[in-house]
Amino acid sequence: MQIDKVRRLQGRRVVFQKTGISEIAPRPCPLTFSLFEQLYAQEGAVDQAYKSFGLGYQERPQLELFLGELFVNKAEELKTLFPAWEIGENGKERFRLLSPKAAIRTWKNSRRFRNIRFTDLEQARKHIQQLLEKRFSALAGSEDSLSEIIRQFFLDYREIFRINLAAETSCKRLEAGLKVTASELLKHLPELLSIDEGGEISSQLTEEDIRRQNIIGNSLDFLDTSDFSFRSKEKTKALTDIPSFGTLPEWKKAYLRPQIMEAAALAHLREMGRGLAVIGKERIRRGASLMLAREGCAERLLPFFTIAELQEESLPSERARARAEEWNSRPPSELPEMLSNILFDDVTSKAFGVSSGQARGILLDETRFLMVGNGEKAILFVSSLSPELIKYFPSLLGIVSSQGGILSHLAILARERGVPVIVEPEVSKILELLGKEVEIDGSLGTLSAV
Repeated sequence: MQIDKVRRLQGRRVVFQKTGISEIAPRPCPLTFSLFEQLYAQEGAVDQAYKSFGLGYQERPQLELFLGELFVNKAEELKTLFPAWEIGENGKERFRLLSPKAAIRTWKNSRRFRNIRFTDLEQARKHIQQLLEKRFSALAGSEDSLSEIIRQFFLDYREIFRINLAAETSCKRLEAGLKVTASELLKHLPELLSIDEGGEISSQLTEEDIRRQNIIGNSLDFLDTSDFSFRSKEKTKALTDIPSFGTLPEWKKAYLRPQIMEAAALAHLREMGRGLAVIGKERIRRGASLMLAREGCAERLLPFFTIAELQEESLPSERARARAEEWNSRPPSELPEMLSNILFDDVTSKAFGVSSGQARGILLDETRFLMVGNGEKAILFVSSLSPELIKYFPSLLGIVSSQGGILSHLAILARERGVPVIVEPEVSKILELLGKEVEIDGSLGTLSAV
């Protein structure tokens, strides 16, 4: 199958990259991958979310698996919204006039994408709270069929993706504003996104409520068995907690405050959206488990059905068993962040912080970290900021990742729990420091030997 993919791509410029969706499920099981495919299909939740902001979306084959690892075809992803753009010889995006229709859609989408925002942020906040509490209540008992539960999940994901889009564009606007007016505040961006000075943004769910329901996982991966963790308000900050903001002239404060508050509120809403998505996935898991039990099918096969088979209440157990055998026979792999046949002009990226704070300790990869067990705490090195990593929070001092973003769900969880996290794309530097005592600064994005 991998050889067929390579043959299909021969003679074309290709860039496959692990992106935010790869963080959600780095090695998705068949059920998770088929769920993603439906989310990104024409008329799917992603399409509907884009349409709600006036953008025209065109389904493209953008999701690919290589040795079981999830990548995004960047050229195809680009064309879902911007059909007149392509990946050039140097890896950079370039305009190519294929047709007037493609050019017009690209121009319209470009303008509208930059201006994505909620006209009523407070209403969006209340809506996501209501959905979260309604779906959580349904976990205790519901008359809904499995197909209805799945339908509700897709409807909810439209709202979740709308929040994700608004959060990303708001954060970019804030970064641009800081660069122009207050570049000294850029290093405090992780802290700025933890600001909470207006309105109640958390749901009425308590940690005890969540524990009682025994929700499994922190991502959309049906093989994620970590204990579900939902955000706490303990680590939120006020602008007065950031000294650099207080030294700004009043006009800069007045200019930046609305941008900071919007970006921070949307970052918090993004985490509530993750909670809604995980609860939706848990409802699917429980509904499917009941159906499997009725049919006398082993529950361990659940991740190896597809979402369409569950919707149709069709359980081809032999096919699921074959998928499970193929899955389990795969050798362990750790492919690089990008697979491409393009020689990029500039492939270097700077390290940056995504959760503020300092930590000092031994830097260990996940294998060595698990071997240490309950011993001395360490700084964990990982390849991506998967939400599953929250299970290690009690046993670590900080995290160094080779990829990730400031709005990744793990980064939000880390900020709310005071765990310093940096992204250092220079893997060779990290490998040199493995096993040694290091110091990280989640505000400055620095990693150094002690």
